[in-house]
Amino acid sequence: MVSSFLNTLAETIFSDLIILVVDVSEPIGRICRKIECCRTTLEDIGANQIPTLVVFSKKDLIKSNELKEKTVALQSVVQDFVVISALRGENLDSLQRAVIKRLPRHLNLRLILPTNDEASHFLSWLYDRTKLSKVTTTEDKMKIDLEAPPRFIGKIQGYVSRLNGEIKINDYT
Repeated sequence: MVSSFLNTLAETIFSDLIILVVDVSEPIGRICRKIECCRTTLEDIGANQIPTLVVFSKKDLIKSNELKEKTVALQSVVQDFVVISALRGENLDSLQRAVIKRLPRHLNLRLILPTNDEASHFLSWLYDRTKLSKVTTTEDKMKIDLEAPPRFIGKIQGYVSRLNGEIKINDYT
């Protein structure tokens, strides 16, 4: 079971954004330990460079003065966070804005590849990691229009080059 959990956790490296939800009603020491444990785990799996948003949830379980004290104290651990109550629907608009602000802009690409087995395997890789908008195939080539996060561009360029294909960024004409 632990192995299965670690395999699932390893998929985090393919994320555009990590949302770390922490129960703000817990004691401050426990909150700090949990955040540090999460940061260490993300570093261990190679996901520490992915943008992370800390969300302090369950604000409805504590009084407003305790919440203020905790958020002031937690600013030394987490500089940027959002406090919500999912139960009451409080501050969810701020959470939405914070998520949108942190998501990387995707690049529009057009790939032109030879039609062969290696290109088909690459197309499968693209299906798993990008948003394909159109794939057109002929006897000798594939034309693939897609949106990809910037962190995959280098890998995509490497595949395209190895396949003797073409890549055009932001050009669908």
